[in-house]
Amino acid sequence: GQRLEPLVFGSSDGAAGGPATVPVIPPTGSKSAHASILKMSDRQFGPNDGAIAIVGAGNFTKMAALPALVAANATIKSIVSAGGVSGTALAKKYGIPYSSTDYPAILEDPDLRGVIITTRHNLHASQTVAALRAGKCVLVEKPLCLSVAELRDIEAAVMSSSAKGGWVTVGFNRRFSPHAEQMRKLLESSPAPLCVVATMNAGAIPLNHWVHDPEVGGGRLVGEACHFIDFAIFLTRSLVTEVSVAALAGSTDSASILLRHASGSTSVVNYFANGNRDLSKERVEVHADGRSLVLDNFRELRGLGFRSFSQLKTKQDKGHARQFSAFAERMKSGGSPLIPWAEIANCARATLALSTAITERRWVRVDEL
Repeated sequence: GQRLEPLVFGSSDGAAGGPATVPVIPPTGSKSAHASILKMSDRQFGPNDGAIAIVGAGNFTKMAALPALVAANATIKSIVSAGGVSGTALAKKYGIPYSSTDYPAILEDPDLRGVIITTRHNLHASQTVAALRAGKCVLVEKPLCLSVAELRDIEAAVMSSSAKGGWVTVGFNRRFSPHAEQMRKLLESSPAPLCVVATMNAGAIPLNHWVHDPEVGGGRLVGEACHFIDFAIFLTRSLVTEVSVAALAGSTDSASILLRHASGSTSVVNYFANGNRDLSKERVEVHADGRSLVLDNFRELRGLGFRSFSQLKTKQDKGHARQFSAFAERMKSGGSPLIPWAEIANCARATLALSTAITERRWVRVDEL
């Protein structure tokens, strides 16, 4: 195979040295003396190619993001990983020209248009801010952030980045599922408020897993239940105004989240870690104006009371392929963010309000944050 060579973009002075010597991806503008960019091929890129960098080389990147991006014919220029080993292995497998441990240097690449962030939750905010300040478009996996302070930093970066053509979207892939699109289309003519009930039979995760760590993962409600807070916003076409939580005694990952929307709609997001594994992992019901929709595990959608719709069946499709394809297309052709910023910010605030709602046992207005 081709010899790996250290490479530096722009004015970065990242030094050569094995990428395996870097313990973490620099989350902001700081640079490690040992960080490097390794050239894997001689493929050339231009500013109009819609080049993308992937930050994070874990299981989600390996099993979901990269296969979907390759199928969408995305222009993947770089992959950034903490130690370099996993990123380099994926770069070789998928023909990605650059493997790096130097995130700030990658952001200096003038040909790079978009950044996809799949790192651990505590890195999302700082890495998103860094990419936005560099004028890049960002798709960051959920959750967007773990604190109100981080959200405010992102909001400021979004405002300053817009003049450079940068924007941010969050990996709320479920709204890109064909089932979600069908539900929204069927509900768009209804003037009545909606009642949404979404249940995630999430299953138990060992308590020593990093996702339970409030400083690293934010806990499962913040880190995972946010998916369906966004989905409720998507289906109701209405922002969340208030949040309340009924949590299972002695549990940090089994709760019913109650949402009030500006339109008068209500949503319940049940996130349960104590269910049976043979039960479907995700079920969504929507009721309005004498009609109902029932979605089972993003495989089957049934409609009751609709004149022209009764059922949609597919293999399981949670929207990953459509989401990554849409992002890749935006990088090449331009266009607006995949999800409106107002909805992203509202979902983040509603999610961050959960802890207050639990500890103070009250309804929390989203605008309090």
